[in-house]
Amino acid sequence: MTAIEALESYGYRLIETTYIRYPGGGSVPDLTTERWEETTGGWHCYKVPTLGFGSTAWGRYVRPDLVQVPWRQSAHNEGVSGQHPARQPEAFEWVWPDEVVTLIYEHAGQEGWQRLDDGSMIKVS
Repeated sequence: MTAIEALESYGYRLIETTYIRYPGGGSVPDLTTERWEETTGGWHCYKVPTLGFGSTAWGRYVRPDLVQVPWRQSAHNEGVSGQHPARQPEAFEWVWPDEVVTLIYEHAGQEGWQRLDDGSMIKVS
C-alpha cells in the first residue's frame, strides 16, 4: 500500500495540493485532523493550532491558522533537550517519509488495530 492509498482509505481526499480528511466519506471535512502535502522525499504534515497544540507545543506556524508538524528531531540533535520547532527549526526533520505515513494510516479506523507511540499500527485481535 502507498501513502496515498493509505490516506484515501482513511477518508482523506486531495483538495488542490493538500490531503484533507472527510470522515465517513461525507461532504464535510474534518479540519482539526492532520493535513498532508506531498513534497520531495515524502510529506509535510500540518495541524490547526489548538490550546494543546501550536506555538507552545510541537510545530511552527506557516500561517496564522496552520502549524507545520516535524517528523522527528534531527539525528545530530537527538537527546538535546529544550529545543522547539518554532525556535530551532534546523534541529528537526520536516519531511515525513512515505513509509511512515503509510504505517500511520494503512489500518487506521479498522477494528482490531491499535496505534503505537511511533504512529504505526498493530493487530490486537
